[in-house]
Amino acid sequence: MKLERPVKTIAIIGGGPSGAIALNTLLEEGEFEEIVLFERRNQLGGIWNLNDSKSDSTLNLTAEGVKDYSPDVPVFENGELIREGHNSPYQKFHGTAGYPGMRTNVTEDLMTFSDDTRWPWLIQPEEAGFTNAEAVHAYLLNYFEKVKGKANYSIELQTSVEEVTKPGGKFQLVLRKDLQDGKERWYKQQFDAVIVAPGNFNVPFIPTKYPGILDVNKDVLFHSRFYKDNKQFIDKTVLVIGSKVSGVDMVKLISPVAKELYISHRSTSSTIKSQNLPNVWKKPDIAKVEQRDDGKVSVQFKDDTVVIVDYIVFATGYQLSFPFLRKFDPDFTTGNRINNLYLHTFYTPDPLLISIGLYVSSLSYRAFEYQAITAARFLSGKGELPSKEEQQKWYNDRVDQYGDSKDFYFLNFDEKLDIFDELIKVGGGVEGNRRYFVLTEDQHRSREAARRRLEGLADTI
Repeated sequence: MKLERPVKTIAIIGGGPSGAIALNTLLEEGEFEEIVLFERRNQLGGIWNLNDSKSDSTLNLTAEGVKDYSPDVPVFENGELIREGHNSPYQKFHGTAGYPGMRTNVTEDLMTFSDDTRWPWLIQPEEAGFTNAEAVHAYLLNYFEKVKGKANYSIELQTSVEEVTKPGGKFQLVLRKDLQDGKERWYKQQFDAVIVAPGNFNVPFIPTKYPGILDVNKDVLFHSRFYKDNKQFIDKTVLVIGSKVSGVDMVKLISPVAKELYISHRSTSSTIKSQNLPNVWKKPDIAKVEQRDDGKVSVQFKDDTVVIVDYIVFATGYQLSFPFLRKFDPDFTTGNRINNLYLHTFYTPDPLLISIGLYVSSLSYRAFEYQAITAARFLSGKGELPSKEEQQKWYNDRVDQYGDSKDFYFLNFDEKLDIFDELIKVGGGVEGNRRYFVLTEDQHRSREAARRRLEGLADTI
């Protein structure tokens, strides 16, 4: 299935890693008249840009989880703005999900793009091969610099995409640009194709399965997304929920100042004192929580032990959120996956809507690069998708295997990377204006090293 008409104008939503490789690759393809990248913040870099404030730290927790921003878009009539939009009563998550002290968990050779394979610096010697958020941010800013001087593109900072629809043959974007005087400019712009690349770390996921959690004072609840420093945890008793990367980070960042710290995760069946951190205990899953009159919270664990805590810190990940696409497709996402997405990239009902950056694996930026090359070739008319029936079957088979779990986009370390072969096939082969890279033996070993590191994270506590 090839395009019926050539694509000339493309919008990219998001200025993080996946937006960077999408912009660079589309420009290398050299077939498009206008490419516009929209970034809602005042600087590029996505989650690795730690320069924003973190004032948006209140969790609007309901039985369905955290309520996402839902824009009240302006009213246009005959192309003219007759009423400006208004902010939703639900929060909009402005600040970065990154936090001071955040480190990479993927090595340099896989968390860079194939045409620029070095970070500005590494952490040595205690974490050889890994680096900090500031280095990754500098790398991404340098990567965006590569396109300077090229024609037919623009980058619009402080511009959020509030709504995407397709009333005719083109996508129509409603855009809100923050102006220096505190005012906003609302306007519309049309494109032949849209690439969605806003990242996966926006709306916090808060599990509401724990009995009593919805009755807890919201000032007690905290998510790793909002971590700025550890001052509020000084001499406090803290419970961290989650034992993956952000959970371990929260323990290591908060425990030096906390009175006591507990970390709860499902793989622990009883209370275990940390061998490495003197004021830290590992706990099993939570049985129930109860708000106390003194403002503290009583937490009972499944081994029947009880602790009284000042804060509950959720390091439980994020839910996918695309509020700007609700009118285009109310069922676009379940929160854990995008519906009807072929190879995690092409939206089967309309393949001119493309997603880049959903892969969760040790391949990281190299996976985004495969997607970007395939998207650029398809949009230029050089690539070809299988029939809609074949695309839908691929997606349905994935749903049958993973359901609506967070593993839907995870490329297992021992999984054959057949999905990359399929992306190459859609793109018309390895060679092109930008060729697909082939993983080396050293990079396969890097994947294995990343697997071992992730599996051993909880043991470092």
